[in-house]
Amino acid sequence: ANDAVFGWTALAGAKANAANGRPAFVYHFDHGYREADARGLHAFHACEIAYVFDTMDQAPPAWPRAPKTAAEAALTRVIGDLWAGFARDGAPSAPGAPDWPDHGADGAVLRIADGVEVRRDLAPGMYAFVEDFFARARAAGDLPWNWHVSTLAPTLPRAG
Repeated sequence: ANDAVFGWTALAGAKANAANGRPAFVYHFDHGYREADARGLHAFHACEIAYVFDTMDQAPPAWPRAPKTAAEAALTRVIGDLWAGFARDGAPSAPGAPDWPDHGADGAVLRIADGVEVRRDLAPGMYAFVEDFFARARAAGDLPWNWHVSTLAPTLPRAG
């Protein structure tokens, strides 16, 4: 379900941008920390926003708090600077961060975990698998193709 809802959607948008001659900068946030991991929330949805805006201290009370360490502060700075560079220049860049290439050229993805690195083909086969699933659901004509995924998904018509 995660690949379909987030992974496929991000890559489909990037592919649409590339088809229209526009750049797309794709990232995969996979940074965890003790309190979030202890709750089974490793890199939970939208947790990167507190890093982008350096607002971890202002998060709601139920939000798992990241530790106040030099490594967390450095990661927060790099992420915030990358987003600010994107807003300023239309291409994300930051001191201390690798160049973040356009995804359309060769499938580059900025992977943010304990550090920041550029990777290619981060989830081999994921996009094609989910695209095939969605195409078969759309072909059926009566299935909600864009969200009906995981173990509760209906049986789909065979490919082709």
